[in-house]
Amino acid sequence: MKDSQKKKTLQKKKKNNSRHHLLLLVSDYFDQAKKKFVFIIVSITILNLILGIVIVYLIGQIGQNMTQRTYPQLSIPELPIFSPDTTIEVSADALMVFEKDSRTVVFQKNGSLRFSPASTTKIMTALVALDYYDINQYLVANGVWQVKGSNMGLVEGEEMKVHDLLYGLMLPSGNDAAYVLASNYPGGTNAFIKKMNEKAQQLKLYNTMFFDPAGLDDRNYTTAFDLARLALVGLQNELLRTIVRTQYITVYDKSYMNVHTLENLNRLLRTPGVFGVKTGYTEEAGQVLVTSIDSKGKTYIIVVLKSADRFADTETVLKDVIEKIQLERF
Repeated sequence: MKDSQKKKTLQKKKKNNSRHHLLLLVSDYFDQAKKKFVFIIVSITILNLILGIVIVYLIGQIGQNMTQRTYPQLSIPELPIFSPDTTIEVSADALMVFEKDSRTVVFQKNGSLRFSPASTTKIMTALVALDYYDINQYLVANGVWQVKGSNMGLVEGEEMKVHDLLYGLMLPSGNDAAYVLASNYPGGTNAFIKKMNEKAQQLKLYNTMFFDPAGLDDRNYTTAFDLARLALVGLQNELLRTIVRTQYITVYDKSYMNVHTLENLNRLLRTPGVFGVKTGYTEEAGQVLVTSIDSKGKTYIIVVLKSADRFADTETVLKDVIEKIQLERF
């Protein structure tokens, strides 16, 4: 009996020891798992901290580089101005002095009032012709016998290169050349005039309208401001720039039987620095002149409209441009 009791006590003790051992194993397992979890959390935290430091450093470097980046020095152009007390006495009803690069109106008198442009209309005629024709293309001179006013002396039926018609248009201000260029355009003269007005709108010459390609029609109108800007566009064309500065040239028709000796009506081309642009005259328009001059590194366009003496007026302005204009940076 005692042995049986002793045996039971021993078995019970072993069972308790097994349970205790199991609990120790479980406790040890959870302790190990807890340590691993804490290690992982700490590692992730440290990595995030390091990553954050790196990101902050990189952002700082980028910001520093952007701050230290050097940009090219902005060029501040010199703007031409007259002194406030400057006056220019001319007979012209409208006057404009316009600088090419800065598009500055240096001086004006009635610059936005509408006047007839007379033959300075031919600047637009030349531009439309250059837009459409090949300059080596031959055009037939039809109907030139009925064209009035200044002319290059075209003979009815002769064939002339567009290149040479442009010289006849701009030097002696040939109305015959203007109508040959217009009448050979698809749709004829009316279509050509329509294209002239479309181009005026494209160039934002909103106070300009044309009714003929030669400038004979006094319903044509423009302003000194629009005409100055039109001249600038014309001078951007290399051929037209060459033409308007030419004083004399001889051209021939296709057969070489008809010879045309052309002289530029712009007598100011003899003035140093002057290289264009176009004369004009009708009784209604009065004397008109668009002049271009290089002075002190600048190019100026001078427009006189409805003048009693266009050359004297322009010479007065040229003198003032050379002597009185100041170049300032603001």
